[in-house]
Amino acid sequence: MPPLQFKVSLSSKTGNLSTIEATIANVREPIPVAILMRALGCTSDKSILNKIVYDKDDSAMCEAIRPSLETSMSIMT
Repeated sequence: MPPLQFKVSLSSKTGNLSTIEATIANVREPIPVAILMRALGCTSDKSILNKIVYDKDDSAMCEAIRPSLETSMSIMT
């Protein structure tokens, strides 16, 4: 079995904020990174932020991950 590979890119949807999404081999649609992180066991927004954003003072990065977190609010593992 080949190792899991994914590519992260910014996706802009018409009328919506951009989300950071992962494209995974053998999965048809890109997955918002926050949903992927929840599937991997990070259950809270804070734990997801701690894994992705290294500098909490980097407001641009915190704002970039916000749409992904909002998309994943209804997803609980």
